[in-house]
Amino acid sequence: MTVQEFINNRNKYKVDYTYQRPDDAWSKEDKQCLIDTIIKGEPLPMFFMNYKSDNKLSYIVDGQQRLSCISLFYENKIKLNERFSGKLNGGKTFNGENPLNDDDKNNFLNYSLNFHVMEDYDDERVRLIFSRLQRGKPLALGERLNAEPGTIVECMRELANHQFLTKSVGVPKNRYGIYPDSARILFYEKFGAKQCGSQELYTFFDNNRDLDKKSREYKNALTILNYLEKCFPATPGNYKHLEKHAWVLAVYTMIRELKLSYSLIGQEEKIRNFIIDFHSKVYNTDFRKSKANYQRFYDNVRGGWSERIIVLRRDILKKEFLGKNPIPELDDKRQITDEDKIAIFATRKTCEHCGCRFKDYKEAEYHHKDRYADGGKSSLENIMILCAKCHDKIHGGVEIEKPSEEEPEQLITTKSNGFTIGKNEREPRIARTVEQHLQGSSDDLKDLFYRIDKAIKEISSEVESYTTNAEIIYKTSKNFVYLAVQNNHNCLRLLLRTMNDDFIDNKNLTKPIPKTHGYGNITRQLHISPKDEQTRKFSINDIMELINQSYVSTQ
Repeated sequence: MTVQEFINNRNKYKVDYTYQRPDDAWSKEDKQCLIDTIIKGEPLPMFFMNYKSDNKLSYIVDGQQRLSCISLFYENKIKLNERFSGKLNGGKTFNGENPLNDDDKNNFLNYSLNFHVMEDYDDERVRLIFSRLQRGKPLALGERLNAEPGTIVECMRELANHQFLTKSVGVPKNRYGIYPDSARILFYEKFGAKQCGSQELYTFFDNNRDLDKKSREYKNALTILNYLEKCFPATPGNYKHLEKHAWVLAVYTMIRELKLSYSLIGQEEKIRNFIIDFHSKVYNTDFRKSKANYQRFYDNVRGGWSERIIVLRRDILKKEFLGKNPIPELDDKRQITDEDKIAIFATRKTCEHCGCRFKDYKEAEYHHKDRYADGGKSSLENIMILCAKCHDKIHGGVEIEKPSEEEPEQLITTKSNGFTIGKNEREPRIARTVEQHLQGSSDDLKDLFYRIDKAIKEISSEVESYTTNAEIIYKTSKNFVYLAVQNNHNCLRLLLRTMNDDFIDNKNLTKPIPKTHGYGNITRQLHISPKDEQTRKFSINDIMELINQSYVSTQ
């Protein structure tokens, strides 16, 4: 039966209120969404009717809200919603002052409604059928989020497949069971500690459909989950201390907040032991009686997603952890100021690696000896003065060129802080341009380079590139990709930054760089060639998944 046929004969269809909810059970948006579904030709569930031969009328057993909605739209009592129908149809009615175009009207009227007719069923039999129809439970939160449109759902799914959520946490792994956790993690990265119940998550997904894997929210979430997996390794997994959704978000937010102000490198075991100990005390009556924070956490971890409760759980964990585990704070003055640079330059006017002399303090570059991520301070004692070339070598994994016997002016004169210092009177090398790097490259290799180059620069508007004599380097606040064109092998070599070699490479495209090479956080390398791409050993998407992780490590 088409919508037009139903409209023409709607006086023959009566509502059996024994089985139907009130007419206002559906919200305005529910009705607008249904009409848009019909206009777009998407499927609807079957309608169930009980035909009575004595009065030749059909009584609606299941589908009253949908049929009522169809009638109201036909009578111009429902306006389409831009959220579902787009700007073109937003605000339109069937044939009122702002009507649909003829094509959409025809789509609506000619839409086929699927009816199942039961003939002369008595009340008991109708109730049996109705109860069986209702046995299908309404969509759970994770199922409904999974049905939402947009790339945000792909982000939720990817995070839900992370080892920490699939292996480490003890939340039941039923269908879609982890989706609410990954959805709330994305929500937290977007808004911080705000109420995130079911309705807030639905609204978040509706309003942020285009949130994707390039977004800061996704990358930040991935960074924290990678760290949590180190705290709670997948083997043995299923930690009972993380068996409730509230515990998962509480621990996540605790780590997220700690990372803003403290160095957590090497603190993984302390964090795991703390959560295990804290969990045992929260569920121990004697400990709860002896300490208010245990009781407060216990009272607020059994449910609830209000802003107050999320903040309370997070802050109690953070306070208790720091009270028992003093860890180094990050320097809140991360950047080296011009005043500091001038002060350093007044005492050291040459590169502490190669000894080349600077014209002024602006020509020099300044490097933390102890990394900021390790708690290193932006103090004068912790700053090295370097030339751009040597600074790149420290961060980029290029081996330091040692002075040779043929170059007596470069002989080592002294050593300081573990770095060779010597006089170097040579003119600095001029960096090669991209075109010079690609000189002599095959057309296939040039094409591969330019596609990789374009994809890297599209990660973020903050990404910049510059060249040295050896490489093309991509950076934000830090260098994260070092790309060298190797014409003799017709390939590109990429060096990637990670955080403590925290890296996911499902296709095993990369190889680790031995720590003995002294490359710091440049821990992964790979070689890619046009031939390997043609034989499908990798795709550009595969490479960008690796590079995206390198980019995240700089954020």
